[in-house]
Amino acid sequence: MKHLACIFLAMVACTAEPRVEQDGANWRLANASLQATVDPAQGGWLSTLAGADGRAYAGGGMVYSDWGLFQPRGLVGSRGSAASVTHGIEGQRAWLQAEGRLRADAACEPAADQVAYTVRYSLGDDAELAVEVSLTPKVALDGTPAFLAALTQVSGVREWQACTLDGRINEQVAREGRCFETARTPLDPARPELQLVFGDGRRLSISGIEAEGCPLQNVFVHCDARGNGALFFGLLDGDSGGWPAGQTWRVRYRLRLLP
Repeated sequence: MKHLACIFLAMVACTAEPRVEQDGANWRLANASLQATVDPAQGGWLSTLAGADGRAYAGGGMVYSDWGLFQPRGLVGSRGSAASVTHGIEGQRAWLQAEGRLRADAACEPAADQVAYTVRYSLGDDAELAVEVSLTPKVALDGTPAFLAALTQVSGVREWQACTLDGRINEQVAREGRCFETARTPLDPARPELQLVFGDGRRLSISGIEAEGCPLQNVFVHCDARGNGALFFGLLDGDSGGWPAGQTWRVRYRLRLLP
């Protein structure tokens, strides 16, 4: 019995370690607490963020612009882009990296392939996924007012909570629209954290939010009255000072599932 107990404990310790798995065409980072699945055919964006039991709390999304940055106006984004994926283990963390180019719909086809992007995910032995999104244009993009954001879809959000300059605040999700946005209520720079509370009581913490070489004009949550919507990291949400060719913009954040 003692020998069997040692084997069982060794198996548990093994599954707690972060790992990279391939599931058909998809790739997954996983440990004993979290599963993060990436679909290369959909631009390498996070398709599912789930707990150890497989229940998904977030997933689906893209990085995109639908006005101002590209002419003529149309949707330019990572969705549908065939991303290449690399992966590995560094120290105590597993990582996945997807690379591609933003695609354009028929309305603004000249904008296709003008921006290269990379999204990198890394996971240790806890329930926190680190995400870094990088964008680099091959041509200069002008300074007209514009929108550019990375988004991750969420469902069943009943409440948001935020650490702001005025302390911790919260509100129930009860109407359609932007239910929280940092452009109106800035996060505390010493602890820039936002939490989404789901119907079963679990929470998704969004922390470590930072931008490098670029603006991050607005981080916001847009939901319908049932709490289905998305978390947006708005690099541009209005004014733009222009984006020189070859200049990389990066946004980093961490997603953690809490009990």
